[in-house]
Amino acid sequence: MKLINFLKSTFNDSKFVETKLQKEFIEKDYAEKVILKNSAKLNYQLLLLFLFIDIYLLYNIKTYSHKILIIIFCLVTLILPLTKIINQKPKLIISKDNLTFKDGKHIKWSQIESTIIEELDSSEISSYYKLNVKLKNNETIKIRLSDLNYSKSEISHIIEYYKQNNGC
Repeated sequence: MKLINFLKSTFNDSKFVETKLQKEFIEKDYAEKVILKNSAKLNYQLLLLFLFIDIYLLYNIKTYSHKILIIIFCLVTLILPLTKIINQKPKLIISKDNLTFKDGKHIKWSQIESTIIEELDSSEISSYYKLNVKLKNNETIKIRLSDLNYSKSEISHIIEYYKQNNGC
């Protein structure tokens, strides 16, 4: 067990930052609840990009030896963004009373000890973010924050906004 923990800590390039109010969102008021879901804008951009790539590949398909692989690639690159555009189920609902997760689990603000944003595999090109919600019973719930309709900094702000408005 110690070896596994040592390897995780050695190869884990995570950075942890507590959620906090952000200056750029201070003047913004939020409704009774904020719904986090897949970003349609980002996925439309991906769909458009892959559409151009697929048109180019299919236009020149006669020059490729593995035509079936090109067709499969084209289908997959169109289906992935389409499924994210169609799937607009909430990933997380932040409300004045609680956090509601995609599985329907409700956590009241009074049960939450801390909220931390974890940045995984940080690089200048891209990063992967998770929200770690640590409960007072030492349970931790993790939610992926990448490709959502709010930025990670605004999500951090929203969480602190509701925490403060509920006396946490």
